[in-house]
Amino acid sequence: MSPAPALEFREVMRGAFASGATDPLTGARDGARSGTVLTLQATAAIAEVALFVRDPDHAGRLAGHVTFAPIGADRAACDGTFGLFAPTPDPGLKLMVYRAGFEVAGAPYCLDGAKHVRRGSVLRAWSDTTTLYCRLHEGADTTGRVIAAGVLRLGPLAFAGQLVSFRTPNAAGPGGSLRALAGFLWFFSGEVIDTYVFRRRPR
Repeated sequence: MSPAPALEFREVMRGAFASGATDPLTGARDGARSGTVLTLQATAAIAEVALFVRDPDHAGRLAGHVTFAPIGADRAACDGTFGLFAPTPDPGLKLMVYRAGFEVAGAPYCLDGAKHVRRGSVLRAWSDTTTLYCRLHEGADTTGRVIAAGVLRLGPLAFAGQLVSFRTPNAAGPGGSLRALAGFLWFFSGEVIDTYVFRRRPR
């Protein structure tokens, strides 16, 4: 059994999603018209905050459930990865990437998405960091055919729930818990400030 993570938190994102779409914006438009929604309920886990901060991709693990009625997914258990403020070839753009695999009636699927964090006005910070552009692939990874797409969002109530969901299950007492929380929040807020306030080039 793997050791408990240093830090974990819950994130619930949902949004309009459409079967047959391959572009997230098209899928969001068509899903809104048809009333089809995909929901990702996930727990993000970071094994060690100091290593997470030093990792250029700032990667961790995801576990939770996917709900998407058109393929019969009713809280299908998922497992995957996430990365926060991962660099890209564009010096003004970083990605918050989410990838989760799950099965429905024995058939594998892969949900792959990214939040686009682009250097610019602070007025864009909320939208950029809470909007996930997604594609749903057949098969266990992103090499499979795209069968649906859409845009998931973290709403204000879900964001409030996320803030109170932070846990430090492997902390060595209150001091260890405080260091883990402070380390993550310092990293996250620093990235936001660099991107939208100082508008520095990604490191």
